[in-house]
Formats: sequence, C-alpha cells, structure tokens
Amino acid sequence: RLFQPHRSLGLLTAATASSSFKNHFSSKRLLHRSQKGKFHLQPQSQSSDESFITVPLGERFQIMTVSKLVPVLVSRALPPSAVHHRRSIKGGGTPGKFEGGDEEEMHRAISDSSLNVTLTTHGPKAAGRAVSITLYSRTRPLVCLDAFPFLAKEKRNNGNNGWGIVDVIPLGKQRIAMSGEKEGKMENTLLFAIVCARGDARVGEERIDVDGKGEEVQIVGDDSEEESESGSGDESEPTATISASTSSDDSSDDDEDDDCSMSSSESKDAPPAKHCYGRVLLVRAARTNLEIIKTIDLDGRIGSNFIPFVGLHPATYVNKILLGGRPAVARAPADREGDVEEETEMTSMLLLNVRSGKMIHSFRCLSNPGSKKRGEMDDGRSVVITALEQSPAVDTVAVGTSDGSVHLVNTLHDVKLFTLRHKSKRRTKKAMSGGNNASHVSSISFRTDGNATRQGVAPLAVGCDDGSVSVWDLTPVEDADDASRRTLLTRMEGVHHGGISALEYLPGEPLLLSTGIRSNSMVLHVFDAPDHSGRVLRSRKGHTSPPRLLRYLHPGIGGG
Repeated sequence: RLFQPHRSLGLLTAATASSSFKNHFSSKRLLHRSQKGKFHLQPQSQSSDESFITVPLGERFQIMTVSKLVPVLVSRALPPSAVHHRRSIKGGGTPGKFEGGDEEEMHRAISDSSLNVTLTTHGPKAAGRAVSITLYSRTRPLVCLDAFPFLAKEKRNNGNNGWGIVDVIPLGKQRIAMSGEKEGKMENTLLFAIVCARGDARVGEERIDVDGKGEEVQIVGDDSEEESESGSGDESEPTATISASTSSDDSSDDDEDDDCSMSSSESKDAPPAKHCYGRVLLVRAARTNLEIIKTIDLDGRIGSNFIPFVGLHPATYVNKILLGGRPAVARAPADREGDVEEETEMTSMLLLNVRSGKMIHSFRCLSNPGSKKRGEMDDGRSVVITALEQSPAVDTVAVGTSDGSVHLVNTLHDVKLFTLRHKSKRRTKKAMSGGNNASHVSSISFRTDGNATRQGVAPLAVGCDDGSVSVWDLTPVEDADDASRRTLLTRMEGVHHGGISALEYLPGEPLLLSTGIRSNSMVLHVFDAPDHSGRVLRSRKGHTSPPRLLRYLHPGIGGG
C-alpha cells in the first residue's frame, strides 16, 4: 500500500518510436505500422455520457468513459506469444532463453459490452508488430491464438518472418448453436476480419509476371448468384447483420469468377504462396471461445500483386470488406527511349467477399498514371492507402493516402468524386530543398450531428502524421469554376506531438476524440463556435518520455 498510486495516468500511446515514421511507407519494405493508441468507441446512446472507449495500453487495455476520460476497467497483462515469434539469444546462450525487450505489447483492443468480451491483437515489443489474437472476458484473458503458426516450421532468416496483423475489421454478430449442456440453444458471437500482411525486404524488387487484363466492371459487388446459392441456414459460414446488399443483377461470368478467386481454407496452419503478401483471417469470438474459421490468401492474378494496409466493412455491403494498401511491385521501366511501359494491372484497393473468398472488384479510379510516374510520390516512394472511412452516404468512402490526399470514392461505380490535399507546415530538409512536403493521412472521421446540418455544413476531420487536424466542409462551393472544390473550415496545428494516431467524431454530437502516435495523450475537442473552430473540452495526458527523476510531493517528508 506504500506504493499504491493516488491516480494513474498510464501510457496511452508509445513513448518512443523504434524507427523513423517515414520508413513506414517505404517502397522497398512494408513495415507494420503500430496501431497503438487507436481506440475503439462504444456508443451506448446519442449522449457521450454513456459512451465508452477501449484503449490499448502497453501490455493491457483500459476501458474509459468519454464524459470524463477516466478508466473504469483495467485488464490483466497479456499472455506471451508463441516461441517462434520471439528472438532467441545468439551465440553461446542457454537454449530456451530470449533476449530482453521481448515483453508483450498490445496493438488493438475492440470491446463488446453486450458479451463482456474484448478482442486484442498483440506481439513481442521487440518485433514491432502484432502476431497473436487474445480474447478477454472483462479483465481476464481466456484464449490466445497464434495468427501465423506456419512460421514455426520455417527458418528464421526467411522473408516470411515479416508477417504481422495490420488491421482488425468488425463484421457484426452471428448466432450459432451451442453445444454441451446448453445444446439446442443459440448464442451470439462476434465476427472479425483480421487483415495480415508480409513485410518482406524483397517486396518491390521482385517482379511478378501477371498475364491478362480484367474486364471493365461498371457495377461493383455483382455476385448475387453466389450469395443466392449459399445456404442461409449454414451456421459455419459468416453472415453479416446488415440486411441490404450491393448486388444488383447477375452479370458475372464463370471465367471472371475463376480469374478473381482467392485461395481459402479452413486451416490456418497452411503456409501462403511465395508471391502472397496478404492474408485475411475470419475469426469468431464467443463468451468463452475464440476460433479461426476461415483463411483467405490474397493471391491469384491481382491479389498476389497487392499488399494490404487498412480495411473497412462498408455499410450495406453484406460479407464484403474493402482492403487498402499498395501494389507489391512496380511496372517495368522502358528499356530504351520510345518504348512503351508494359501494361500491368495494379491496384491499391480491393473489394473482397469474405464468405466466398473471391475478389469482387479491383478499383481503378485511384490509379492516375498522368499525375505521378508509376503511382509514385515526388521522392520516388509508392503511394499507400493509409486510412479508410465510411461516409454517411451509402456507397461512398473516404480514402486517405501517404501523399496527403483524401479521395471521396463512389464504390458502386468506381468513380473518384473529388480530392482534398494536405501539406505539412513543418520546415523539413525536403521542403527547403523543394521536395514533396505532404503529410501522411492517418485517420478520417465524418461529423453527423444536427448542429452541422442546421448550419449548412458537412464537416470531415482529417488527422495527419504532423500532428495537425484539418476540418473540411464537403458542401460544394457556390459559383466555383471547379466543381470539386471544397472549403477548409479550420486547421488545428500541433494537436498531438508525433502525429495523429486516431480520431473520431462522436455520433450525433459536435465532439471529436483523438489520440496521438507518440504524445501519450487523449484530447476531446468541441466544435460550438460560429466560425466552426474547435476548442479543447477535456484531455488526459501522461509522460511523453521515460521518467528520469522522482521527487516526493512534500519535500519535508521522506528525508527531503
């Protein structure tokens, strides 16, 4: 009791970064960007007083109230990951011992108040990526699954050791039959799509031969035939809770389906193909059990040329997820002057059916060869899709990229509506030398409260890696020559030191909650000013670096 804390601030995000943030978007490597600080919002009603957020916190997670930003539940420590994910002592060390710094670190935590469970992803801190999935019942860990058991049979110097979890997509609830003493009864379970990617140093240097080019697709999500053939009573297949579907008619042929199919299996132990850089795990979580029910490898004609980075379950899209990332290889340059570059189908965003394991559509609206050579930024790095967010309008999503752009895309017709661009105001060597000084978009959120509607604005908040938050009005500008022009309502600089990790508007309220990548803070802004600017309503902050000096509160106590 002598060292019982009066009030624990805790660590909301990483205090230090193991590598420079710019390397996370390298064209030669895919480093699994840490998702520490990406909270999960649980809105209980139209008021923030009853809403909760789940925040990963080192080797634990905290559930906090939005109204006061104070923890109401703190979990126990994480169980260790599998042995083959940890670094063994090199040289003449004792077998079975591991290097220091291999303590577990949580990357994502998603809670469900109705089942009192929390799904977490984590991995060794030294690895810098999530490799395990653990189910918690309130504060106690129940089941821990290894997402990549096939790595145990491979050599440590193999490139496949770079596999890691990059995103977790909630798919809703599913009712399944119970077994044992409660046989015959039904229980609710949670479905998640775990998006995995391989961070191989050889990515971008190897070239994959891809033959053929897909047919032009006018309507996205056209797979009504396969959905109708699937039995509705099969409990082993995931079914989304949303009743509507984007399928309009049946115009897909067998050849296209075979060409766009992905490899899927019920076993997670099967290793992926050599040229497979992405995998989706379908996970079902019950109150006391956690299981991987399906594995989908992103291979085939287009999937093998794609590295996922983020994911999204679009509204009204049954059993379908959007995956954003970047192409795995670049187009071959011309051998000599006058030669035309070889046509290779490349994509940065896919629509995947998790039930059938087929790729529904490869989006081409984001590919604009005329703007940047081979889809690269000004400094030669590949453009990566770093954020995806569903808009209040159906069939419309916001797509954030590593070059500072936010594209509003119609997913039904594969059309880019307009683009918002962001540039950093930091004085960097690249900017002073005339290079690209764009900010990486890290998070996007739409505001949906009635006050904004009454004021005639449609705000969109964009968080970037320079710590700034830009709020745009998506209403078209009147009497503008460019129909795609939008108004920047406000730009808040230095909201979080080290960049924005996640931000989200509370449903039905003018409140914006944000966390930082390295700021170890959580800030709640309110937008109630006539000029649409925001002010800090409440915040919670901790140490931004490891403590080096401790002093008693009262100098006269304890020998001070």
